[in-house]
Amino acid sequence: MVTNLFGVARRIGVSYGVEEASYGYSLGIFGRELTRNLAHGAGYGARGYYAPINDVGHFLHFGLSANDYDTDADTLRLRVRPDADLATARLVDTGNMTNTDRQTTIGVESAYVNGPFKVQAEYMHSSVDRFTVNSASQSSKDFSGDSWYLYGLWNITGETWTYKAGLPVTQYPNEPGKGMWQVGVRYDSTDLNDNPVLGGEEQNITLGVNWYWRANFKFMLNYVMVSSEKYSSTLRTDVNDDPNIFEARAQFYW
Repeated sequence: MVTNLFGVARRIGVSYGVEEASYGYSLGIFGRELTRNLAHGAGYGARGYYAPINDVGHFLHFGLSANDYDTDADTLRLRVRPDADLATARLVDTGNMTNTDRQTTIGVESAYVNGPFKVQAEYMHSSVDRFTVNSASQSSKDFSGDSWYLYGLWNITGETWTYKAGLPVTQYPNEPGKGMWQVGVRYDSTDLNDNPVLGGEEQNITLGVNWYWRANFKFMLNYVMVSSEKYSSTLRTDVNDDPNIFEARAQFYW
């Protein structure tokens, strides 16, 4: 949920970076969104990474990122789907926050690989600056929210990962005819409550099985257990919405 919630979408801009085997960084400035032309706020971003351990099949990664940009038309809405991009509902949603000036997001990340095992985590904290207006219906209090995940993966068939440009890279199956089998578990958490904005809280547990066949086909099965709570202005109380989601995906690329 964290990257879908706080990650910056495709933007037109320019960047500069350095990529070494165990460290690197990138700096960039950007303007409007490229794909759907929805977001127009200009801003900047940066990310750096360092791997104190960097061997074949055994590495430790740390990263730090930040971005800051002007909100589009002084309005911002933060919401996210429950770990299922085909879902139409967003169980946590701040609604439209008006008189917003800028959004700043700080992220930290880490990953550890040892043979067929990988553990990875990421945390982002986002703050929104709001300016004062002479209106009782519009808040001028700054907003902040956060989201994070932690997951573990096991390649049952024994494959490992390599490390390139600050990212773990999935390897091809050791036996292409049989493919690579992988199981994993992930915990997600999001908190968008910062009174008077009550966007809600959500925690998800995902169990997954992946099968990589040869080099360009992947089949995924996920089971997501969702627990969410959001204040309802209509009912004037917190409402729990806890669906269970089963999802499958076949991916072919060339």
